[in-house]
Amino acid sequence: MRPILLVLIGVIFILPIVTQADLARDYSAVPVGSWYPAYYFNYTESSAVKGGTEIDSAANLFRITETIDVFGRCGGWNLIVPYEHIKLTSNAGKEYNQDGMGDPKFVFDVNIFGAPAFSKSTFSNYIVQTYSSFHLSITAPLGKYGRDNPANVGSDRWTISPEINYSYTPNKGKTWLEFYVKPTFYTDNNEYDGDKSMSQKPSLDLEGHASQDIGKRLWGALDLYYNVGGETSVNGSWPEHRDSTLSAGCSINFTPWHHGRILLSYKDTLSTPSDGTRSRSMMLYIAQLF
Repeated sequence: MRPILLVLIGVIFILPIVTQADLARDYSAVPVGSWYPAYYFNYTESSAVKGGTEIDSAANLFRITETIDVFGRCGGWNLIVPYEHIKLTSNAGKEYNQDGMGDPKFVFDVNIFGAPAFSKSTFSNYIVQTYSSFHLSITAPLGKYGRDNPANVGSDRWTISPEINYSYTPNKGKTWLEFYVKPTFYTDNNEYDGDKSMSQKPSLDLEGHASQDIGKRLWGALDLYYNVGGETSVNGSWPEHRDSTLSAGCSINFTPWHHGRILLSYKDTLSTPSDGTRSRSMMLYIAQLF
């Protein structure tokens, strides 16, 4: 294996996690039969603690959501299609680049309690309450991938992520305390660095979000992220330690027009293993409910 790739394994495969982390109030109930298109722009800078390898990633994500009635509960499906650019700089100063369509993701959502299915005509009378939902994400290996390129926007493997959110409000939606739990399971990439086999153990993401209304059109949030597991190996050589990363962030959300949403967020690594990866990211999110 080329020496640069020993450092890159851990750096490359944290990028999907950074790009697709959840936001505060991500799973708010909306009327059945609604369409919810959204656009994300996410810029991430990542660097290996040891070795000096750096990755800059600029991702445009396009998301379409339709809400449906699932046995009397609010539910929905989502399709997320990313277009990304990645620049990787080795500790020797050599650059690798790639841009193109990343791996698309399909998400199915269904409420567990607190959000029964309701129509658009009753939306104005809907009373916001504490709720919990289940989400299943499947990411398909359809993005651009070069087996001899260290920098790829596609991952050449499937991932499956079940997730549960618990969203608590003591005052009908003005204040939210939210907790997300999401394990992720990975298939092998058998075209890594040519013809090698790259494997990754399951990872677990835990998130906490505290948000507060600031007037009628504005709210702010503080965010905490913890990721553990997800160790990678090439041809069966596993690391001896367990990866874990703690990150924090903040976000501000503005409602500039009826059922519209503009959000800005920032996220930065607080702690990571001595041979891990540090990253920071900034996101712009724009959505409209129809």
